[in-house]
Amino acid sequence: MWKVVAPGTLDLELKRWTSGETSPEEERFGRIHNLVRYRDTKSGATTPATWCGLFMARGKGVLASRPDRSRLDLSAMTHDLGCLGMAIDEDTPPWDCDQSIFLVESQALIDNFGWLPRDWCGVVLYYAGDLPGLLIAWLAWIRFASIELFADFAGIGLPNFQTLTAGVPSASWY
Repeated sequence: MWKVVAPGTLDLELKRWTSGETSPEEERFGRIHNLVRYRDTKSGATTPATWCGLFMARGKGVLASRPDRSRLDLSAMTHDLGCLGMAIDEDTPPWDCDQSIFLVESQALIDNFGWLPRDWCGVVLYYAGDLPGLLIAWLAWIRFASIELFADFAGIGLPNFQTLTAGVPSASWY
């Protein structure tokens, strides 16, 4: 649970995080970091063409429909395989699903569903760190009953929520 003590400061920070603008000091730091890590000041700015995510369905009858009218029984696949791995790129077809999807940053939340309401039925997707642009673009294209972010309590949770709702306005915070 977050409590905002200084709303003005929060607004300024959110604008700074989401504006895409960096100060000269931040730009220099990023270039120095890339130079040390990659021996090239621009190497860290690359974006992969594919993002791979882990999904798990909870409950029976969690089905996803694809544009070609094929159906994925996510419940059965999770039962049989333990979890689902899916590569998402700009050509990945959207899903339609009558249940909700939770986005979780902590692996502990996908390893143990004790935090979910007992009767909750839907999909839990695990991501690590920043929400990738490919994932946000795919989420904007799909239809779930709801898309909810269960962010880690580290400093990245709030910027991830800001980025997610910029691309998927219907997403909410859990």
